[in-house]
Amino acid sequence: TWSGKVLVTGDVTVTELGSLTIQPGTQVIFDPLHDSESGGSDRSRCELIVAGGLLSVNGTTAAPVLFQSAGLTKQPGDWQGLRVVEGDVVLKNFVVEHATVGLSLEDSDTRFQSYEFANGTVQKCSGSGVKQTASGDRVQPVTLSGFKILSNGGRGVYAGGPMELVDSQVNLNTGGGAHGDTGRELRLTA
Repeated sequence: TWSGKVLVTGDVTVTELGSLTIQPGTQVIFDPLHDSESGGSDRSRCELIVAGGLLSVNGTTAAPVLFQSAGLTKQPGDWQGLRVVEGDVVLKNFVVEHATVGLSLEDSDTRFQSYEFANGTVQKCSGSGVKQTASGDRVQPVTLSGFKILSNGGRGVYAGGPMELVDSQVNLNTGGGAHGDTGRELRLTA
């Protein structure tokens, strides 16, 4: 369980049977352009990886959980981002900023996974704000509810699989707003 201010200097991986709970108001700050583990998808940037376990982030409106760069001058791409490779995720009332890709959904079989994504802000990333790379019969639809995806260097949302945006804002993203691959379902619901 994390609370207060947490400095991450290398990749953090939540493995099978493991869990990480992050309390409301916690500031998780990532050492910019550094990864003491030299692993993950980018050997030079820290990332938080869910690889079979449970990530539970339950911020509140008054005390969201903040994921951002520890740099004095924060820049888009200072750290890699949150990656869901496999496992269960609850992300509620949180902010991700200054990552490469804010939230990357990579699990190719989500039939037995539980996802809850609500009231998130993903902003000022060098690439996409939210990127879903998995598709196929084994990938269940992902719902992002009450999201603000703002001022990212790539697409705001890239849906390579089924996704629904509910009561969400996707604005000022350099690579465009929301994009779904041909043949993939991207639903926008007000």
